[in-house]
Amino acid sequence: MESKTMKYFDILFEMCKSDFERRPEAVETGLKKLMDLDHSQFLEVWEYICTRYDGLLTNPYCSPAMTANVFAALAKKSEVRAAKLSENAFLFRTLWTGSSTPVSEAGREWVLKLLLTQKFDRAEEIFKAVMKNGVMGVTFGGYFKQIFEAYADRAVDKTAAVPKLKRPAAKYLLSVAERIKGPEKALITQRINELL
Repeated sequence: MESKTMKYFDILFEMCKSDFERRPEAVETGLKKLMDLDHSQFLEVWEYICTRYDGLLTNPYCSPAMTANVFAALAKKSEVRAAKLSENAFLFRTLWTGSSTPVSEAGREWVLKLLLTQKFDRAEEIFKAVMKNGVMGVTFGGYFKQIFEAYADRAVDKTAAVPKLKRPAAKYLLSVAERIKGPEKALITQRINELL
């Protein structure tokens, strides 16, 4: 047996010995090791775990170790592979609808990158998912306000006499702000208009 195959089974064996509900960090550690060993096998095991233990995705203690933290490690290791993750419909849907990923630092950073590069279709999928996500612990308005403030800080040219927001981005952000039902709606809408 090849040493790589041996390592793969060693990692799986260690993960299987753990009680995921009591020690979710064992899942996270195992998945990160698999990520370093073989990307395609890592994706298969990750998908299996998210399917087999889907009840833990809504558990605030377990969810980050199964989704957000693993996504953060993947994004740090390879932005290209993190971007390609959206091609895996199951994992993409799991990350953004049934877990804590959207409110994680890596999740917010990912959405921010999508907005800065004007990939509004991908951002839209995530925003729609976030609106339905009951795990987050924040309102959609509060979540979007965090994203928008970070976006405005980075997207607007601070060297210009009057900072400007690009029209396509402003139009899209206003359309998202329209869906907010909380007090953040007026504040975000006003700020977008100020930056135009």
